[in-house]
Amino acid sequence: MAHTTANKSSKHIGSAISEVEAAVTAFCEGLDAGIARAINLIEHAGNEDLGFPEQLKELHALAHKLAGGAHCMGFPFLGELLSRLETQVSELIRAPEQNPRQQLRQMAYQLKVLVELKHLVRPENSQLLKELQGEPARPTNLSRDKEIREVLSRQRIMYADDDLPIRILMQNVFSQLDVGEFKLFENGERLLSQISRFKPTLIITDWMMSPVSGLDILEYVRSGRGGVDPETPVVFLSQQKEASQVQKAIRAGVDHFLIKPFSVRAVENSIYKIGLRH
Repeated sequence: MAHTTANKSSKHIGSAISEVEAAVTAFCEGLDAGIARAINLIEHAGNEDLGFPEQLKELHALAHKLAGGAHCMGFPFLGELLSRLETQVSELIRAPEQNPRQQLRQMAYQLKVLVELKHLVRPENSQLLKELQGEPARPTNLSRDKEIREVLSRQRIMYADDDLPIRILMQNVFSQLDVGEFKLFENGERLLSQISRFKPTLIITDWMMSPVSGLDILEYVRSGRGGVDPETPVVFLSQQKEASQVQKAIRAGVDHFLIKPFSVRAVENSIYKIGLRH
């Protein structure tokens, strides 16, 4: 019996790794298009006075998405470069200069650096896959492991992220952790349309989405609208944020921040600790 259980567990882990490999590959293959779009946005922002703020907003959203994907898929050097670009665009949106072309040239230069480095963004170089494929077994504490499994098995989790590879990654994390029930959504609007029917015990959401952001979801839940339990825990999946943004989320009632890049163990610990409190 023990041998059969071990074989099933091995097959389950192998299947999960294969699906994560597919998500990492999809991110790598989509990177060219993402960088090309970012360069195109910078060129338009630099050449057009009309629509300049809209171009920057789209560039900011794209940089945020690519940076989050890079961190989660195991390419921290790429994530850092894209996060830097995201910050620069955010600053330009908040305080536009009379002549922003110098900053736009700096952004264009950073993207040219990414073009030179993108050959390194390959599945075989992903730190995430390296850790999954070579992760040593952790010491076994049977009583604690049983308690963790029981807590996770009781959870009904709703997860929203507009980045498909990260949704695939999180789907495999939830499956690997044997979460009781979970639903994944491509945006906050879809999540809110199902929230009263699903009645989640926990919501994990990306911070920055459109048209409904993570903060919008949090405020909706805390208001108790639609018959939702206003005490439902909400976790923000995020990169490092400015202190003012973090304070705003805390004031709105966020329960926890899950920082990219995250590991399976980090997700497990977050769900377990929140599950014990609620």
